[in-house]
Amino acid sequence: MGRMMFRHARLLDLTTGRVGLPHDVLVSGNQVRRGGPAMIAPDDEVIDLEGRIVMPGLWDYHVHFDLWAASKTRLDVSGCVSANDTLSRLAASITRLPAGAALIAVGARDSQWPDRPDTRELDAISGNHPVAVYMNDLHSVWVNSRGLQQWGFRDRVTGTASSGVLREQDAFALEDRLDEVDRAARSRALIDAQSEAAARGVVGIVDMQTGGHRIDAWRNRAASPDQRLQVRIACWPDTVDDWVATGLATGALLDDEQWLTAGPLKVIADGSVSARTAWCTESYRRPAPGIDPHGTADISAAELSRLMSLAERSGIEVAVHAIGDATVARVLECFAETGAHGTVEHATVMHDGDLARMADLGLTASVQPAQIIADRLGFAEVWTERPRHVHALASMAAARIRLVFGSDAPVAPLDPWLAISVAVTGREPGSSDGAWQPDETLSVGQALRASTSGINQLVPGGRADLVVLDDDPFTIQPEALAGMRPYLTMSRGRITHRADA
Repeated sequence: MGRMMFRHARLLDLTTGRVGLPHDVLVSGNQVRRGGPAMIAPDDEVIDLEGRIVMPGLWDYHVHFDLWAASKTRLDVSGCVSANDTLSRLAASITRLPAGAALIAVGARDSQWPDRPDTRELDAISGNHPVAVYMNDLHSVWVNSRGLQQWGFRDRVTGTASSGVLREQDAFALEDRLDEVDRAARSRALIDAQSEAAARGVVGIVDMQTGGHRIDAWRNRAASPDQRLQVRIACWPDTVDDWVATGLATGALLDDEQWLTAGPLKVIADGSVSARTAWCTESYRRPAPGIDPHGTADISAAELSRLMSLAERSGIEVAVHAIGDATVARVLECFAETGAHGTVEHATVMHDGDLARMADLGLTASVQPAQIIADRLGFAEVWTERPRHVHALASMAAARIRLVFGSDAPVAPLDPWLAISVAVTGREPGSSDGAWQPDETLSVGQALRASTSGINQLVPGGRADLVVLDDDPFTIQPEALAGMRPYLTMSRGRITHRADA
């Protein structure tokens, strides 16, 4: 990896919002060093930034990367406003499929529909094609009878309206089985998804996708010149024993090029609000069929503590999916009992006292601000009265809980600027509505710092993970943050995106 000199760069301090005077920055290998004209060697690449702003590179701390890439090749039904509208969209697509070919759709928002998914109606328009329609939260999926039979759920073929709506573990199991269905079409999409992320200033992700093959899959990708992202790869309860047996701990390098590191143990503790499966103290106005009105816990406290203890003894951090307030309370109890370290993923609904408790435990809240866009509408449909602390970003920050931002892509787009914008404005970009919760918005500096890898400013000796911007995010209108597109992105000392290339 050669040296590179950036001339006339202005460094942005994410703590103070101040932009420095133009000076030269040398990148040698994977490190930032002080530069200057006298230090330019004959073989150095020189890029004149002409006074552009340089800040630390951005991270997405919660991605299901292959699912995000797959969503680019699957039918998008996020714009459908009802089950009947979705059926019409599916029927039109089915007419263009080869005989017996599967149709997989994504992005459905059934919590906002006036009607419910009906498997019998899906059967009526799908013929001999297996069909699966994923809800936007990935915690439930609407499958026709042909799909249930073909993908290993024959016992669910009962001819009832709700027979083909799979939730939680069944929905996750189906995605593992669908991995083979469109894998060939996904190879190009995987490369494109990395390029798109780099074009938004992303230098790294935490990949929360399931599957025991994740490390091998990423090693194959990292060996190619198309690799653009640093990746922290999560394990799950079904693979953590393999990590422990081989001595694999969080932070361990997984490839020679040092793109890949071992990430956390991911545990699902409850469902989602839109699926009405997140475990909450407040009951849902329209409970999911066959599910407790308060949602459900996906794991017992005893099993969660066992996994946490195993991870803590083995040097593995824990990332626990906890959306409902009842779940968050239980998860914090298990963290306190075991002394485990890690993150609470989502922490969407919380009790007053649990804010201080999370801070006292030194835990990080891994949150997804862009999901506020959908939740603003969806929560009104599932609760008569919305709980007090929902997407409580400012309250968490005030309690001194460390915040990190993610997308949960494909639930929301892998776009940190969208997350930053929503966190600052409290609303969808371009919307004329006011902030959903004005008291829970963040400053630009807080939102930016939650989107880097704990780095507030580039300093000599630091990692060469950086973003070059034409505009100062502290001085542009907050509504314009969502449209920020870097001039250049560098990850591990390699240029991964350049707008004028």
